[in-house]
Amino acid sequence: MEFKKNLLYEIYLNDNDSSDLIDIGFFIAQDDEYAVFQCVSHDGLAGGFLLIKIETIWNLQSNTVTCQGLQKLIKYHKTTFENLSFKTKNLKKEFLTLAKDTRGIVGIELRDSDSIDLFGFIESISDDYVTTLEITTDGYPDGNGQCRFFEITKVSMNANKHRKYKLLFEINSK
Repeated sequence: MEFKKNLLYEIYLNDNDSSDLIDIGFFIAQDDEYAVFQCVSHDGLAGGFLLIKIETIWNLQSNTVTCQGLQKLIKYHKTTFENLSFKTKNLKKEFLTLAKDTRGIVGIELRDSDSIDLFGFIESISDDYVTTLEITTDGYPDGNGQCRFFEITKVSMNANKHRKYKLLFEINSK
């Protein structure tokens, strides 16, 4: 799949349901297996980041009415986006390390499960495993989760829909 920088994409995953839009975002980087997008919320604000296994993307659309509308909202809000750059050939590990180092809240999907399998903060990363501090939707710690590194297919970081849980966690931790 070919991606162009500074182009806003609608990203679809499920070939059985063409309405399965998972996110809208600007392409940032890719390696042989993964791509990273800066997501945009439905009101034109910065919406976190998405790391996704390229082979799971069913359809990409750009220059759609939705994308054009979001471009207008981005301009209206004067939305600024974080300037992320990735330097290694292992995009997944670099993205997860960034999430760990910045204490970003993550939702991790494993092997195309179509749901978040791990949710919280990354505690450690090795060549074989990723360990998370799981949190509840009330913002309380809920033990640790662990997954095999190679099973990760999608990771959202600081997504709009997850930010409130991070804030609740920070409030509950005081």
